[in-house]
Amino acid sequence: MGSYRALCILVLFVIFDLFGSLHALETITGTQFKGDDENGSLVSSDGNFKMVFFSPGKSQARYIGTWFKKISEQTVVWVANRETPIRNSAGIFKICGDGNLAVFCCNQSSPLWSTNVSVPAQTSAAKLLDSGNLVLVAKETIIWQSFDYPTDTLLPCMKIRWNRKTGLNHILTSWKSIDDPTPGEFSPGFDLHSIPQLFLYKNSVPHWRSGPWNGRTLNGLPEVGGPNDYFSDQIDLVNITFVSNDNEIYLKYSPKKGAGFSIIVLESIGILTRIIWHKSKRWVKVQVIRQDMCDEYMRCGANAICNEDTNEGCGKGDEEGFVRLEGAKFPDARNSTLYSNMTLEECGRECLKSCNCTGYANVYVDELGRGCIAWHGELQDMRRYKSGQDFYLRVDAVELGQKQKQQRRQRLVLDSARSLSNLHKDSPNSSGESGNTELTLFELTNEVMRCIQVGLLCVQDNARDRSSMLNVVFMLSNETVLTSPKKSSFPVRNSEPDSSTTTGTKCSNNEVTNSTFDGR
Repeated sequence: MGSYRALCILVLFVIFDLFGSLHALETITGTQFKGDDENGSLVSSDGNFKMVFFSPGKSQARYIGTWFKKISEQTVVWVANRETPIRNSAGIFKICGDGNLAVFCCNQSSPLWSTNVSVPAQTSAAKLLDSGNLVLVAKETIIWQSFDYPTDTLLPCMKIRWNRKTGLNHILTSWKSIDDPTPGEFSPGFDLHSIPQLFLYKNSVPHWRSGPWNGRTLNGLPEVGGPNDYFSDQIDLVNITFVSNDNEIYLKYSPKKGAGFSIIVLESIGILTRIIWHKSKRWVKVQVIRQDMCDEYMRCGANAICNEDTNEGCGKGDEEGFVRLEGAKFPDARNSTLYSNMTLEECGRECLKSCNCTGYANVYVDELGRGCIAWHGELQDMRRYKSGQDFYLRVDAVELGQKQKQQRRQRLVLDSARSLSNLHKDSPNSSGESGNTELTLFELTNEVMRCIQVGLLCVQDNARDRSSMLNVVFMLSNETVLTSPKKSSFPVRNSEPDSSTTTGTKCSNNEVTNSTFDGR
């Protein structure tokens, strides 16, 4: 009896397995279809992806799309009929008589959605690949693929692409809302004017911009990880590829060995994020585009740089003149010129030859010897980044002179303060009467006199009388009237013996010692 029961259970398992296999298809041919009223689905051979009918969020509308099969949280990565929802559960996904893959509803003869390509000999099959790419194959050739028509999610090895030959633009488009996969307001794409850059558009208006490709990544992309990253062990497990040639321009990423599921999602509110599925069984954001006010395109207008660390956010940078700005996202490169064989020094000289050249930078971070970009006209959409690159800003002679003057002033006060501090430290103390030190200054400019005065304020005898560093910076940066320092009692060695023990004459007839300092 026990053997019979065990045999029955085994047969049931086999039947259930066969039943599941019949409904969990890898391929759809002209003789098969996928219905919304069934439990089956189209599944990739590795079991990572499946295609099923679903209703997003609180919506009752039905769509067919690609999901992660092994992830507990519903994560839709591609939608077929995103603009033509089904209002009931009577949807069918199948190969049409013309060989196209299509979505039908309610016994209608016209499809709600179709791949709409020319199929040779009308013999084709649809298959969900291990990459999550849904392909239509005819005569062992892929004639259509979902990777060419992305929705809001970029999967590994999927391309953000512009085909220069056909004009086909493979771009992401945000959902209208979390309940509606209809195309929303936001979409990224390449701008091909001059040096290619990636833009994020809101209703076709620039909303965010990357910089040019620098050999590793796009200049201006935020750092991977950051203060909101909780799992730094998985943030660098992707390789980024950028290709620009006569046929196409594209950007893609691929996971490194050992990396888990990772996707890039364009949210309905216009934020582009890279997320990973962590072992804690949840999605974790590791990279966010449009994370602060400075990510807004042209927030500060022309010839200004945005810095999220300041209250106003906008300014001309920490330095002025033809000087280096560290950690910069490059300006909009649509008005720039690429010099692939110039050194950085040569690029600077070339920039000075043109009255319209406003700045330059090294183009490839891994090849510092050759290759630079020069900008002409207004510098637009710059910002500070900790992981940014050096940018060389050109300003007029007046601004450059002011900067050099400020730098000289800072060096002088440091030298003066150091000299006076050392003098005060090295002078011995004695119990005798201290003499007053008179500083005789010859042939020193008013600028040096000001620096000496600030230096004296820094080395007053009483610590409460000494200027704070905040006040020092203010005094050096402005032409305000300075507070007069109190007379400093630099003690001098007094050779007069202790009157209580000996008698005699003084070895010095002077009670005051004059110390003369020559300017150096």
